Order: sequence, then C-alpha cells, then structure tokens
Amino acid sequence: MNNILIRDIQMISLPKKAVFEVDLAGAIKSYAKKKFKPNDLALTDAGKQLNQLRKECFFTTYFRPQDQIDKLFIYHDQLVAFDEKIHFGDNFIKAGFKWENAFFSCNVTLNDGFYERSCVLYYIGAFCSKVAATQQLDTENGLKEALRLYKLAAECFLQIKNCLTFLNEMPKANDLHPKTMNVLLNLMLSQAQEVGFVKCVFDKMSNLNKSKIAAKCADYYGDTLIALNAPTVWFLKEKWSKLIKFKHLFYRAIAVYYKALDDWDEFRIGNALARLKQSRQDLKEIDSKFRTKTMEFFLKQSKEDLEKLKKENKNFHQHEITNVKNLELLERFDLAKSSSVQIKFPMSKDFVSLVDKIDTNQENNNILKF
Repeated sequence: MNNILIRDIQMISLPKKAVFEVDLAGAIKSYAKKKFKPNDLALTDAGKQLNQLRKECFFTTYFRPQDQIDKLFIYHDQLVAFDEKIHFGDNFIKAGFKWENAFFSCNVTLNDGFYERSCVLYYIGAFCSKVAATQQLDTENGLKEALRLYKLAAECFLQIKNCLTFLNEMPKANDLHPKTMNVLLNLMLSQAQEVGFVKCVFDKMSNLNKSKIAAKCADYYGDTLIALNAPTVWFLKEKWSKLIKFKHLFYRAIAVYYKALDDWDEFRIGNALARLKQSRQDLKEIDSKFRTKTMEFFLKQSKEDLEKLKKENKNFHQHEITNVKNLELLERFDLAKSSSVQIKFPMSKDFVSLVDKIDTNQENNNILKF
C-alpha cells in the first residue's frame, strides 16, 4: 500500500513572486547624507552590504535549497534591523520595493519595509512548498524534510496574515491579502499533516494512530475548503478546490476505516462493523467522482475486511451492529502544529546586525515589528 499511496499523492506547489532589482545602496546613501552625518559613511556601507545581500538572495543560483533559505533568513533579519534603526518609507529611505503578484501578471511597488519583508516571507513559503514537493516520500529523510518545509511555509504565511493589514484594499496585492494567507496557511498545514500520515503508514504505526492523523488531515483540508469560499480568493478556488475537496473526503473516510480496524483489534465488533460499513459507503461515493489507484486499493480492502468481519461475527461473536449515531467521535493527533517551526527574530543563526552599532540619534515611534 505504501508505494500506491506515495505514487498517487498530489501536492500543491505555490508560485513564487518575481522580484525586481532595487538600488538599496543608493537609496540608503542618499538618506544617510541628508539625515545622519557624521554617521553617513557607516550607514552607507551598511546599505551596500544590504544591497549585495538582496542580490545574493534572489539573483544567485544555489546548489542546495537550504543555502538559499538560510540567505533569505539573513536578509529578512537585516530588514528588521534597518527598520528598527531607521525605517523604509516615503519620509525615510525611499527604496521602492517592486514585486510581481504571484498569481497575476501585475506589479506592486511600495516604499515600505513591511511590504518587502512580507514579500520575502511569501518567497520563502512558496520556495519551501516547491522543495517539499520534490522530496522522496519513500525515505525517512525525505518525509522528515517535507514535513519540516511545509510547517516552515505555514509559519511564513501565518506571520504575514497576522501582521500585514495595510494591503487589504489593494487589489494588485491580493496575493498578500490576509484571506489569501488564510488559504495558503491552511493548505500548508494540510500538506504537512498529509506527509505525517504517509510517515505513519511508512513506519507501520497502529491503526488507531493512522486514524487520528488521517482525521486531523481531513480537518485541515476542510478548513482549507472553508477558506477558499472567501470572495477575494476566487482565483485560488478555481485552481485547487476539486483536489482539496477530494483530499478532505478521502482522509475523512480512511480515518473511519482505520478506526474500524482498531475496533476490530480491540474486539469492539459492533463498532467495527458500523465503521467499516460507513467508510465503505463514503469511499464508494468519493470513487464515483474522484478515481485514483489509492481509492481502488481502499475500496477493495474495505470490501474484503467487511466481508471477513461479517463472517467472523456470524460464526463466533454474533454482535449487533452499533448505530452510527452512538459511535464515539474520532480522536485527532496534530502533527502539523504540535512541534511547528516558530518564526522569531532573528530567523537566522548567529545573526549580526549591519546597523547595530550605528547611533542614528533619531527617534521613530512609528516602527512596528513583525
């Protein structure tokens, strides 16, 4: 079953935002000369280093994906450090950060550090989703890395969703809208949980654990479906709703199936019969709309299990089938959030701010931090 499940899995990779070059060195030098003498030389040098760092993030080819992620972490942290000392904005450093919408062919340019950092976080999240989708899910390392990357992507989108509100009314930036972030957040959590289920099968865990993880996976995909109903994310609904609906229904059905096997193991025969019957009905309904090799496997297996248990019950147990309404609710086990990556400042290891020792002697009470 492992190979069938792995071959059949379809993961959604997010499109990256196209990034345009910005003369950060020139913008910071111009501002430093006007406002921060005699510290302008130190600040100008910091601007040159920040400009070079940005180029290394987006315009350099990396052999190892993690090397680029680490470089993006450093750039994000330096942006935070600059915003704490000075600020990017119309009345401060006029950088003019320009990015392309991830889902439409249009650009947005803003003199705002929040915008740049949010675009960087989106870039990291989308990049992680692409790298995660390339992992070999038939290996222990591949499963662990995919789970880590999907959780990191989810944290990036959660960070944007919680902190970026000024783009709510900007149609061209709808790829960063909180409603869009809500969809992407739930999608990444769903896919992290799905990888967790594959690992559970790979590790031959108990039927009860398989049921718990599958049930939570169904919940996450259900939350993603709800998020897709927001009017502002119609463009995502058109792309993904069919696949996400299938996954929601599929994991809900096999959560019931594995719980039935657990009931059978524990000699709760009436419960097991009720759940096997329920899961088989659900699987048949799903198969009429979404046919996959995995569906064929579970349909065949659930039929064989139900017939075998009916025969066993008739010959030995003679238990009545439990009314579905009297069955206990399925338990859940959350792998996507239980040990999720928490994005805190600094994101990078051994971070050293480029502007930490520069005394600007300027108060800025309007600085907000992620």
